[in-house]
Amino acid sequence: MRSVKVDKAELLEKLRENRNAHRTIFEEALKGYHKRVIKLLQKHIDRARKNKREQVYVSIPFPEDHTDDYDAIIAMVEMSLDNEIELDQQSFRQYVLDEWHWKGQFLSTNSAYSKTAAYLSQSNA
Repeated sequence: MRSVKVDKAELLEKLRENRNAHRTIFEEALKGYHKRVIKLLQKHIDRARKNKREQVYVSIPFPEDHTDDYDAIIAMVEMSLDNEIELDQQSFRQYVLDEWHWKGQFLSTNSAYSKTAAYLSQSNA
């Protein structure tokens, strides 16, 4: 099967569900990121106050967020005049099954800060 027609309302419901799950992981990762940055910088500040001589280099990857990908597709579907939307296999995988090309990297990066992302990353391995 190369494509499938899906109900617009059902597709929007699934897209919003996937978007909200994605956003929840990002927000959890963002909180974890801020905690990690503050802890690391505080450690360097404490060492500097003790006159420790060392080079300071901080590089912490920022959590990934692809909410705008979901928002763009949701807007497209909302604006469609059709009650049925035709999806090819790739679109179905992305929009319904939530299997985007960036999903593995998203979970991998955010698993450093998010327990949910870490769990999903291990589950998908």
